[in-house]
Amino acid sequence: MFGGLKNFLKETSESITGIHHDSAEEYGFRVLKIQENSLAANAGIESYYDFITAINGILLNGDPLMFRSLLRDSSPEITLEVFSLKGQIARKVKINVSNAEQDKLGMTLQWASIHSAIDAVWHILNVIENSPIALAKVIPYQDYIVGTPEGMMTGEKALADLIETHLNRPLRLYIYNQYQDNTRQITIVPKRNWGGDGAIGCGVGHGALHRLPASLSGPPPQPGDVAFSNPLLPPTDYSESVTNNEKSLNSIPSPLVPQEFSSPTANLDGEMPIPHYHRHKKHGRNAIQDSTIQNYLEEEELLSKQLDHKARNPVMDANASNSVPPPPVAANPRDNEQM
Repeated sequence: MFGGLKNFLKETSESITGIHHDSAEEYGFRVLKIQENSLAANAGIESYYDFITAINGILLNGDPLMFRSLLRDSSPEITLEVFSLKGQIARKVKINVSNAEQDKLGMTLQWASIHSAIDAVWHILNVIENSPIALAKVIPYQDYIVGTPEGMMTGEKALADLIETHLNRPLRLYIYNQYQDNTRQITIVPKRNWGGDGAIGCGVGHGALHRLPASLSGPPPQPGDVAFSNPLLPPTDYSESVTNNEKSLNSIPSPLVPQEFSSPTANLDGEMPIPHYHRHKKHGRNAIQDSTIQNYLEEEELLSKQLDHKARNPVMDANASNSVPPPPVAANPRDNEQM
């Protein structure tokens, strides 16, 4: 059962990323380092997360001489097919190589497995307070473990094995943050006796549901943030509008009949304003209602009181007799004899 589930998740991951074991695109030149102000840096290629899989539509096979030859024969422009681990997205990057010095783009490459790099990601879930991972200021549900300077991590158990081999001694990890879109290095000391569960004190997710996501390039939403805005209206200071609405509510009288709201009309600038509705204050138990409904309720209440009064005082009924009803007939004394 568990073997079938593991194969299903594996096939799902491959279908999402578009990478299969029987495809030559499973491998690519991984970008390890990029020089500042180089052609690769100006083109937006990112180190560690980008793989170059093809040049001008020609699939690469890991031969550095082939890479140099395609680069040399592609003047004045070269098109690189780049696969990113962030979101598992493939894109095409065009670079003008007419002014390239010695056929160099300014980056260091290594032929590597794309599937292994996708699999070597662990999502940080819940973080226990005062744990070794919490002391390193790791953010739960935003941070991902993507590698370590200690060596390559391959397979689902690679992180657990790495932690076991570094018990009670420093362990360096590369952490990627989805919202800040940056990678930092932290140092933790895994140990069993820190006061909680586990050696580092956090839960991790691995597999198809915890792949490295595309960067959001912004802080996470906070309570009270505006999720949607009207492009036809100018920016509004919501704190000021709330204060003005409260003042207007305090100054509104309490009429018996509510005011009718006029339909919005376009102003001189061609913008369509949104009508603002104010709530009426309640006085005691009687809320403001429509006059027709109020009259109907008063009539029904009066009729109900009349019927109830007649039921308790039949003498006041116009159709009833004014005479007092006769007393009940006395029972026959003989009927009270005991048998």
